Amino acid sequence: MVNEHTWTFTPFNLKVWNESNKRVLFVAAEPNGEKPNGGADMGEWFRTANELNKWYNNKPFYRRCEIILEGIFGESSNENFNHFRFVDLKSDAGGAVAHKNEMLDYLKDESNFNKVLQYFISNDPTLGLAPNIIVILGGHAQDIFKNYIKPELVILSPEVRYVFMTHPSARTVSYEYLSKYSEEINERLVPITLTANRLSGKSGWIEVNSP
Repeated sequence: MVNEHTWTFTPFNLKVWNESNKRVLFVAAEPNGEKPNGGADMGEWFRTANELNKWYNNKPFYRRCEIILEGIFGESSNENFNHFRFVDLKSDAGGAVAHKNEMLDYLKDESNFNKVLQYFISNDPTLGLAPNIIVILGGHAQDIFKNYIKPELVILSPEVRYVFMTHPSARTVSYEYLSKYSEEINERLVPITLTANRLSGKSGWIEVNSP
């Protein structure tokens, strides 16, 4: 049964996030309400997921996020998460598979769109400052980001760097494959004004079509 909560997206560690010069924002489509953790905040999910609770029965998702962070920071360390935030473009929980039309309907609401945009441009330390690096996960999130969020950031935050990655829940992507290509993430990051690089599920890095 889908968890119908509206989720929130606090940074893993708000204080460190605001002080960091390498704030890494992961962006996905919508929360998976079929794998709830008793709460409804992604920051809390990552802060509390561990071996004792079996990562809320979603260890592959946690581990793949961890691998991507290891590529960005160049080391395996729990400290990496302190510079990390995970947000979804649609805050209402869905199922295991996101539906693009539902995401678009959600973002057509001006209030929803402006709320989402703040995760990318915020100068409010109580919400969390804007990221330096954006990692967009999965095809639906990438399409919507490219067409709706990116044009805003080109104007409002032209120096932020970004990259497109396969979604951490993708079962066809092995840890070894993701780790190999995550080592190259920093080389693949480009300013938001340029065309993104994308890690595909099978073919390594490819260039995304404009815009």
